[in-house]
Amino acid sequence: GTFPAGTVGRAYTRTATASGGTGSGYAFNVSAGSLPPGLTLSGAGSLTGTPTTAGTYDFTVRAVDGGGNQGLLPVTLTVNAAVGVTSPVGLNRTVGQSYEGGITASGGTAPLVYSLSAGTLPGGAVVNPGTGLFSGTASGAGTGSFTVTVTDANGSNGAVVVNWEVSVAPGITLA
Repeated sequence: GTFPAGTVGRAYTRTATASGGTGSGYAFNVSAGSLPPGLTLSGAGSLTGTPTTAGTYDFTVRAVDGGGNQGLLPVTLTVNAAVGVTSPVGLNRTVGQSYEGGITASGGTAPLVYSLSAGTLPGGAVVNPGTGLFSGTASGAGTGSFTVTVTDANGSNGAVVVNWEVSVAPGITLA
């Protein structure tokens, strides 16, 4: 089987179950391979902990019934890196200039959602919640900052503060 992906630094809980056999109850353990670092499998079948290392891990879960009979389940579990976020460069503009660029995220479990979590965008600018692209046309002079938080499918998140400045273009006159 394939367990849902986990994320480094994010609590993980899944439970293996068994059916059939003889006697009452089952005892679970790992019979081959190894669990991701930071996770443990209890005798009751609970896979819990906080993964510490990204990667793909193959292991076999064994369930033993009251009569000593066993069932085996090969498992693949992917642990994704934590969400990392970097800001776009060059957000200083003059009124009327367009914005292009994006908040860049890495790691985490898709899909990633980008959201404005603090501060204010420069006038005329938007951040696309699905892609992190920053776009628009600067519409007013000023300075400020905003924070974009990127959240993955498992609820893990990362954030970045973006500073911006919009100035008025110098005027030119002919004598």
